[in-house]
Amino acid sequence: QELSQYILATKDQVKSIYDFQAKITRPFLNAIKDISISELSVSGLENINAEDKYLFISNHRNIVLDSAYLNLLLFENKISTSQIAIGDNLMKTRVSELLFRINKSFVVKRDGGPRELYAHSVALSKYIHELITNKKDSVWIAQREGRAKDGNDQTQQGLLKMIGLNGSKKLKEYFQS
Repeated sequence: QELSQYILATKDQVKSIYDFQAKITRPFLNAIKDISISELSVSGLENINAEDKYLFISNHRNIVLDSAYLNLLLFENKISTSQIAIGDNLMKTRVSELLFRINKSFVVKRDGGPRELYAHSVALSKYIHELITNKKDSVWIAQREGRAKDGNDQTQQGLLKMIGLNGSKKLKEYFQS
């Protein structure tokens, strides 16, 4: 109830993505953290140069909250937040789509024919590469579709292949870039 009233009172002050993250997303995530997380910690931020952009590939237990908490920790450490790759299955309603997009999310298409999915994968690979190499934004993407129910949290080869679609035959150099 308190959070709802806060959001309604604050919404007119939101003029940018930064404002949305600072005034809406951050308090919302901190409220969830206060009631459901006993400890949230981060390490390794000293290895991140705030001027550079990164591709964060990770497992997830909750695709929305895991990426949101990464962004919260980046935000609170004055590092620009990442764009979040979200499967089109999570954007079934216009409200959810708007909330994801205003919080720097983009769609990973999962349905369609082989040619359509391949074309989308090529475009996605190009988009991610341009964001990072042109220092526009970092990107967070799950290393596999869905949660690993068998404890196998290894990165799916398909994800690495998709990322490499935009690269040359020198994949090692491409991935390093």
